[in-house]
Amino acid sequence: MAATVQCPFIFLPTKDDAKAMTGIKEAMDKTQFGASSVYKSFDTMHHGFCMGRGDLNVPEQAAAVTEAIHLLTTFFNDKLAPDAA
Repeated sequence: MAATVQCPFIFLPTKDDAKAMTGIKEAMDKTQFGASSVYKSFDTMHHGFCMGRGDLNVPEQAAAVTEAIHLLTTFFNDKLAPDAA
Protein backbone atom coordinates (compact mmCIF):
# COMPACT_ATOMS: atom_id res chain seq x y z
CA MET A 1 0.00 0.00 0.00
CA ALA A 2 2.80 2.48 0.83
CA ALA A 3 4.15 2.21 -2.71
CA THR A 4 0.90 3.67 -4.07
CA VAL A 5 1.09 6.96 -2.13
CA GLN A 6 0.27 9.84 -4.49
CA CYS A 7 1.07 12.84 -2.29
CA PRO A 8 3.22 13.97 0.66
CA PHE A 9 2.05 12.55 3.96
CA ILE A 10 2.39 13.18 7.67
CA PHE A 11 2.48 10.14 9.88
CA LEU A 12 2.41 10.43 13.69
CA PRO A 13 2.19 6.89 15.09
CA THR A 14 2.12 6.12 18.82
CA LYS A 15 3.31 3.19 20.89
CA ASP A 16 -0.05 1.51 20.27
CA ASP A 17 0.56 1.65 16.52
CA ALA A 18 4.03 0.07 16.49
CA LYS A 19 3.13 -3.40 15.17
CA ALA A 20 0.91 -2.06 12.40
CA MET A 21 3.53 0.47 11.34
CA THR A 22 6.45 -1.93 10.87
CA GLY A 23 8.20 -1.05 7.61
CA ILE A 24 5.82 1.77 6.65
CA LYS A 25 8.33 4.61 6.96
CA GLU A 26 10.98 2.73 5.01
CA ALA A 27 8.50 1.88 2.25
CA MET A 28 7.15 5.41 2.04
CA ASP A 29 10.66 6.88 2.00
CA LYS A 30 11.15 5.04 -1.30
CA THR A 31 8.22 6.87 -2.91
CA GLN A 32 8.64 10.13 -4.79
CA PHE A 33 7.03 11.93 -1.83
CA GLY A 34 9.17 10.46 0.93
CA ALA A 35 11.52 13.45 1.16
CA SER A 36 8.64 15.94 1.41
CA SER A 37 6.76 13.93 4.00
CA VAL A 38 6.91 13.90 7.81
CA TYR A 39 7.21 10.86 10.05
CA LYS A 40 7.42 11.35 13.81
CA SER A 41 6.85 8.53 16.26
CA PHE A 42 5.37 9.36 19.66
CA ASP A 43 6.71 6.23 21.36
CA THR A 44 5.52 7.12 24.88
CA MET A 45 2.00 8.22 23.94
CA HIS A 46 -1.18 6.18 23.51
CA HIS A 47 -3.17 6.35 20.28
CA GLY A 48 -5.56 9.29 20.65
CA PHE A 49 -3.30 11.34 22.93
CA CYS A 50 -4.23 14.54 21.08
CA MET A 51 -7.90 13.89 21.63
CA GLY A 52 -9.93 12.10 24.30
CA ARG A 53 -7.17 9.80 25.55
CA GLY A 54 -4.78 12.63 26.37
CA ASP A 55 -4.45 14.46 29.66
CA LEU A 56 -3.10 17.98 29.20
CA ASN A 57 -2.45 18.17 32.96
CA VAL A 58 0.42 15.70 32.47
CA PRO A 59 3.41 17.76 31.28
CA GLU A 60 4.78 15.02 28.97
CA GLN A 61 1.42 14.63 27.27
CA ALA A 62 0.87 18.37 26.96
CA ALA A 63 4.31 18.72 25.34
CA ALA A 64 3.57 15.87 22.92
CA VAL A 65 0.21 17.41 21.97
CA THR A 66 1.87 20.78 21.37
CA GLU A 67 4.53 19.14 19.19
CA ALA A 68 1.97 17.14 17.20
CA ILE A 69 -0.19 20.23 16.59
CA HIS A 70 2.89 22.18 15.49
CA LEU A 71 3.93 19.40 13.09
CA LEU A 72 0.42 19.16 11.64
CA THR A 73 -0.12 22.89 11.18
CA THR A 74 3.34 23.36 9.64
CA PHE A 75 2.83 20.41 7.29
CA PHE A 76 -0.60 21.52 6.08
CA ASN A 77 0.40 25.19 5.81
CA ASP A 78 3.38 24.16 3.65
CA LYS A 79 1.54 21.62 1.50
CA LEU A 80 -1.72 23.51 1.03
CA ALA A 81 -0.26 26.95 0.42
CA PRO A 82 -1.35 28.45 -2.94
CA ASP A 83 2.22 28.26 -4.28
CA ALA A 84 2.95 24.74 -2.97
CA ALA A 85 4.06 22.27 -5.60
